[in-house]
Amino acid sequence: MKVETLYAIYQGAMREERLVRLASDLPVIEEGLPFSITECPEEVYAITWRLLENARSEFVSRSYNTRYNLTEENVVYESVAAHSNLMNALVTHALDFCYGTQFGGDGQIRRTGDGYTYREIIEVVRLHDLAENEIGDIPDNGDRDEAEKVYKEFDYFRRYLESYGGKKHFKNRVLDLLRHMYRKDSPTGRLLFLADKVSAFIATLCLDCYVKMPLMHRDSPLASDRDKMEMSACDYSYGDGFYRASEMWTMDFLSFRKHVEFDETMFFTGVLVMATLMVNGIWYSWRNPEYFKAEEILKPT
Repeated sequence: MKVETLYAIYQGAMREERLVRLASDLPVIEEGLPFSITECPEEVYAITWRLLENARSEFVSRSYNTRYNLTEENVVYESVAAHSNLMNALVTHALDFCYGTQFGGDGQIRRTGDGYTYREIIEVVRLHDLAENEIGDIPDNGDRDEAEKVYKEFDYFRRYLESYGGKKHFKNRVLDLLRHMYRKDSPTGRLLFLADKVSAFIATLCLDCYVKMPLMHRDSPLASDRDKMEMSACDYSYGDGFYRASEMWTMDFLSFRKHVEFDETMFFTGVLVMATLMVNGIWYSWRNPEYFKAEEILKPT
């Protein structure tokens, strides 16, 4: 596909996504940002290409794995730490978009609008999945006990942060931001929550493109009720009833649980749409009914 065609499809989808937000009375923050997430597709393309390259490195095996008889495979699959590394890259791009590259360090902007430093934010990225060292990575498919999971994770966070000794202010700030990330009740908390979700989509799209598609069968005993609903609505099926994680998770994000509603700047929406187009060359038709509904709501009377 010519890049000009890709940009045109991207802009069409993003204009519709903006209408969906407006029709739902959701905020769209556009003032003060370095570029328009909808009208500057070349900027989003460059960011997304870098993120896909970050994701691609997750699956490249270290040479010692073969030399020291751990595995003969040249491809390794995503670890929890690899996910956090990709999330780190996405968070940094999102902060650049919201505050400019002068944010953090010796830059002119030292804190986010709600008061967090770059150091505090990146500590949350590093820490947010470390509890999985103890409890494992429990799939977010609608079947897990959320209250129990959060209790165990925050018990781990507190124990981990106690190792920082006398850095009480820093520990409290990190724990406070973790709470905001879980509750999605502050701008930086929502940014971290969205980066956690969207980085997973980028990883699966990268696998679709370069390695091996992550697929689930419609009759899989591991499929939750929500998985089955998503598969029944997917545009694409592979083989005899297999469906891609990348499409299922995108549908969940946009249409089922609607986590996209937390994306006030539409940065994460733009990256997700662009990554999908870069890998698939087409946007999803199951999104069209929501576009038509938004157009009807906003139609002049």
